[in-house]
Amino acid sequence: MAEESTLTTLRKEIKEQLEDAKRKVDSLTRAYNALSPAEEQEGEYRGMSVWLAVRQFLKRVGKSELNDIVDELTRGGCDLGKYPLRTVSISVGSKPLKNVFRVEKENGRMYVSLYEKGVPPKGTPAKSKKR
Repeated sequence: MAEESTLTTLRKEIKEQLEDAKRKVDSLTRAYNALSPAEEQEGEYRGMSVWLAVRQFLKRVGKSELNDIVDELTRGGCDLGKYPLRTVSISVGSKPLKNVFRVEKENGRMYVSLYEKGVPPKGTPAKSKKR
């Protein structure tokens, strides 16, 4: 009985140490990447305009939250400027692209999906045929 509690305590301690080590490795990796911008990082969205990168990402995943889109484009090398969230939200919400993206708010979060031709957005009444 005493051995079981000792083993349980040791397992908990080792698990905590592993989690601390993982957090430290993640932190050091982010710090290293931030301090070495001279290294050219390839990404699938490098050199693309914002709306094209968003469209390519949404073709792969379907519907996504705005913050997740920003994170993915940043990781993929898309230049989003000084205010990335604003840049992406303006890009997907612009009038010329209203037939490309559909923006919805659910539970206080913005979700973006592709507007597929022939499938009207939710809540849009069907058009009647003129005779």
